[in-house]
Amino acid sequence: MIEYEKKIDYMKYYVIKNRPMPWGNYGEMLWQGISIYDKNADSHFILRTGEFCPLIYRSQYDRGHPVLIVKEEVLRLIESVNLTGITVKPIIKEKIVKLNWETWDLSKPEPQIYPSGDMDAEEYITRRKHNETTAEQMGNLYALIPQKDGLLYCEGVRNTSKLVEQSLSGIDVFIDRLYSYCSSEIYVSEKVKNLFAKQYGDLLSFQEIQTFVADEELMQHLEKEAVRKEFLKQREAEMTDADWKQWYQLRDSARKLIEGISMLKSETAKKKRESNIIEKLNSANSAYPLKYENWMLNYWQKEM
Repeated sequence: MIEYEKKIDYMKYYVIKNRPMPWGNYGEMLWQGISIYDKNADSHFILRTGEFCPLIYRSQYDRGHPVLIVKEEVLRLIESVNLTGITVKPIIKEKIVKLNWETWDLSKPEPQIYPSGDMDAEEYITRRKHNETTAEQMGNLYALIPQKDGLLYCEGVRNTSKLVEQSLSGIDVFIDRLYSYCSSEIYVSEKVKNLFAKQYGDLLSFQEIQTFVADEELMQHLEKEAVRKEFLKQREAEMTDADWKQWYQLRDSARKLIEGISMLKSETAKKKRESNIIEKLNSANSAYPLKYENWMLNYWQKEM
């Protein structure tokens, strides 16, 4: 049983979210659009409706690195108060479609217009043409890219997660190091929460997240896991299509060898097959770490 000590004087941190919208995915798409990051070009793109665009909002929840998207007015405010933990990048307005949904009655149970085609929320944007005039009227947009900082501990369900106090550096805006690769939340300090709630309280919502002091065993475990995930992310970025092809070939070849080993009659043949299996698994693992699967049997160690 892991125990942790409670402190009285924690700094307070909050999850920053977009304002609640009606109509489920349809409302969310109209509010936030689609944010895309091209890592090869190190560029941020936006596809959304216009000309209305919130002064500040967070990007959609997906496997991408989440960002806050702001207009120049917000950027000037942020620069004036010296918020820490963010990098600013201009956003390329890849596709802006004209749709004045902000005039619709938001109290109604359904949107005034549904997207055409398969009625997927994205089709509000993808099935309409880019409108350059609308894009210009929207003004410049910027991505506030949060730094990675802090470790998130989830004991059971994700909505009971807490930030580890001694892993936090005190910056104002950040994403955690453990879940930044899968729909991470954006966390802000109380300073940011108070500022944004005062200025843009109709655009954003905030939920306090608890912090705690982890014992040494838990801290080491979380730190090790964060380093492992960072390494995996780096290797994924380095792997070429040819590297992945070879990796799958080695893994699949090892699987076929394992499936056929029971057919061998002599112990010598089995020993030789086992050596070949282990060699292929090791070769694949050296290129990109293997995750244990049941077919690997005792030829590969399960993660603890």
